[in-house]
Amino acid sequence: MSLPIPSRHVMPRASRRGQRGIGFGGALILMVLIIFFATLAIRMAPAYITFLQVRSVMDNLHQKPEVVEGGPRKIMTTLSNQLNIEGIRVVSPGDFNLAKGKQGLELSLAYEVREHLFFNVDVVMRFAHQTVFPER
Repeated sequence: MSLPIPSRHVMPRASRRGQRGIGFGGALILMVLIIFFATLAIRMAPAYITFLQVRSVMDNLHQKPEVVEGGPRKIMTTLSNQLNIEGIRVVSPGDFNLAKGKQGLELSLAYEVREHLFFNVDVVMRFAHQTVFPER
């Protein structure tokens, strides 16, 4: 008994173009990229949130005239107290620099945060901000 020889089947024109959509390899690469960027966001977001808090504390010192009139010592004391109230431990009062400038007292901050990502890969984030207390 012999098997029938299949006739050559002609595929419709639409089927010849191939499959549409993402394949397994593309889906795998997409998942790896999503996981990578999610890990970056989860590890780096707290440092940026802390920097925004510190910047807000520095800028809000202008709203207290008794602090500005108290001079450098009062500014640094109030800044230290406000950082303590906010629960900010990454930045210490020693990281701030208060100097006399052309426009008045200049309060500047520059610091780095090193965060471990995975394996032997770390990310270093540098933050800097400056505010000026004009002379009266």
